Amino acid sequence: MTTAVRHNPFSKSRFNTSKSRRENIVVYGPNELALQLAGYSIADVLTCLTGRGGLLSIADEVVACVDGRMVNASYILQPGERLELFMVHGQKAAWEEADRILLERLVAAVEAVGDTIRGSHKHQEKNLRLSHLEELILRALGDQTLRAKEIATLCREDLSSHFRATLSQLVKRGVLLRNGDGYYVNRQVDVA
Repeated sequence: MTTAVRHNPFSKSRFNTSKSRRENIVVYGPNELALQLAGYSIADVLTCLTGRGGLLSIADEVVACVDGRMVNASYILQPGERLELFMVHGQKAAWEEADRILLERLVAAVEAVGDTIRGSHKHQEKNLRLSHLEELILRALGDQTLRAKEIATLCREDLSSHFRATLSQLVKRGVLLRNGDGYYVNRQVDVA
């Protein structure tokens, strides 16, 4: 009878505490390790980490999340992915904890792009007062789609960092929209 010998991803040759783009960050509670685990399945990683003698002394049953999304045991880690492990206190508790973390990340992401979401009229009314330069930009654009340099020329302004920042702020506030061809006025927003 032949037994298969599996390579240990945590052998000295693969263990490294420095962080690089190729390494995977493994987080369990307060512990964080940088390991080269690309190409290994979650099941292989957990075999080395869990139970008695495991590298992190992790409980046998954990929920694995890679870059914020839950994955199953057959998932193969890619270079640079972050593996977070959550202890199971009961299946429901583990899923609730993972869901809570995912929900917190989702809320943070939505808040980060909240300036571009047009759901709040109060937000729109408060922030859509335009400066002189912003009014010039809107008049120059009219119904056209133009690049920043063309807009600056029509406004008789230099294409400076201030001018570009003003365009960027108009996009963030939803007054202007941008595509591959340039900037254009968002007709769904009323401007004071």
